[in-house]
Amino acid sequence: MAFPGNEDHVIVHMTVIMSWHYLPRAPRKPSKTTKPACRNSTRETPLKERDKTDQIPEGLWPYFQEYDPTCLDLEGDADLIIQRALEFGTWDEVRWMFAMYGRRRIHAFLRKRGERLLSPVTFNYIGAGC
Repeated sequence: MAFPGNEDHVIVHMTVIMSWHYLPRAPRKPSKTTKPACRNSTRETPLKERDKTDQIPEGLWPYFQEYDPTCLDLEGDADLIIQRALEFGTWDEVRWMFAMYGRRRIHAFLRKRGERLLSPVTFNYIGAGC
């Protein structure tokens, strides 16, 4: 409903909104095509030549989207790997995690960081068994 004398205000307001939509955008910076180097030195050796025990199982790779899974350090990134394996891993991947880190290391993770990093359902389910 328009009130007499306010028509100019409505037209100006709509013009500002429409002109903002069509403003030219700043060009994007080109992304770097080179990936950052890994912290560990196993990156230089081809994946087929590497021992399969020095990396996480390929089934867990989709849950490390913000990282390069081949560059994760199994000791340095242990808390991250344990958290993702417990939260999203299959039974085979959880068995791999227990074989890799041991019950004592996983129990220490649950006491130290488990309640903050795991969902309540996962924490209560896994914590009840340890």
